Amino acid sequence: METSSLSITDGATTIPYNPNLELAVSEAEQSWRSFCNLTLEQKKGFPYIENVGYEHKDESNGSDLKENFHVTIGALRRLAREMAKTNCPEATKFIASVTALAEFMEEAVREYCEFLEKKYEITGIADRILRNKGGWTFRFLHYFPGTTSGKEIAAPHADKGGFTFHLRESTGGIQYLNPDKSWESIAVLEDETVLFSGMQMQFASAGKVIALCHRVVANEISEAEGRFSVVCFVDMANTPSYDKKTHGRMQDHEPGFNYEMSFEEFSKLFAK
Repeated sequence: METSSLSITDGATTIPYNPNLELAVSEAEQSWRSFCNLTLEQKKGFPYIENVGYEHKDESNGSDLKENFHVTIGALRRLAREMAKTNCPEATKFIASVTALAEFMEEAVREYCEFLEKKYEITGIADRILRNKGGWTFRFLHYFPGTTSGKEIAAPHADKGGFTFHLRESTGGIQYLNPDKSWESIAVLEDETVLFSGMQMQFASAGKVIALCHRVVANEISEAEGRFSVVCFVDMANTPSYDKKTHGRMQDHEPGFNYEMSFEEFSKLFAK
């Protein structure tokens, strides 16, 4: 796998797709679009419980205007059994496509971990990531149309886990905050994935890899048609997690707050 880092300090990497993974991502995205075409009542029949299931967010709950479905690898067999009992072929096909996608993720994850270990001279990353395979989480998102071009549809934040695969974006709009605290756009093309490092990775690497702050900004296409995306959150086993209960949501911090923190100060953000 060839990797080309956007910057040694940015925490973002662009990686060409393996053809099998590219096809699996494409088919999963199309199945997600079909699922989104179901009625809201049908979709709410698969509610979000314990990090798995469907969520619908609108102005009534003060969240981003979107719908999303979370699927952990560890929950796939249970979901497949549950979907098979429903009279909803779109839901059954959706989970089948996610199962196929999951089959090709381990190779990509393993190779990226080995790349990180070599590039930043750190050890044990692959072991901690692969031990938590059941907890890797696919998030399928659909941002509703209507947000004016140029406005944020996902607030600035760094992800809490190890790293995040941005597998597919139906249109542009994703931006990252560079070390100079300026926003730069990232193109997520159909034949490649973009990875962002998260808070756990900054902790596990003792600050060698920075958790990258990013956001999504509406453009003319998403304003008119909405925006679909597929990401995979890859968290680490045997590694402390960001203490949200004590320190709040990542979106509530100043963008890039973690970029220049000493490791001593940064480590205080994590649950013991």
